[in-house]
Amino acid sequence: MRSLRTLMLPIAAILLGGMTGGLSIGQTAKAPDAEAKLREFMRAKLSASTEILEGFCVDDMQLVIKGAKQLQAMSEAEAWRVSNDVMYKQFSNEFRQISTDLIKAAEDKNPDRAMLKWVDATVSCLDCHRFVRGMRVAK
Repeated sequence: MRSLRTLMLPIAAILLGGMTGGLSIGQTAKAPDAEAKLREFMRAKLSASTEILEGFCVDDMQLVIKGAKQLQAMSEAEAWRVSNDVMYKQFSNEFRQISTDLIKAAEDKNPDRAMLKWVDATVSCLDCHRFVRGMRVAK
């Protein structure tokens, strides 16, 4: 379905662009070293995300799988856990499930379903970033 692909890639690119600064607001209270490590981790997430988007652009499902597996592995890392809040844990669990669905769709060579799951993953990231920013502002 070429029209779905044509529609979804620009949307995913716009949403992905919003991910770069998600957790930078309100981090001034952190030690410079911890802030630098978090920024590096966020850049690695962005790099994996870019790999997924590139995979869709060049119709390379292996690249999509590689990037999605990187993000899924990162979601298990200690650096991912910026809060023990119940809502934050729910966001993380949902992201892991969406990542699993994205990987499966890409492995099944179903690019339309994989693209929709990628949009779901991106929206999940943005929702969580908004939540974390709100938590930090409240503190």
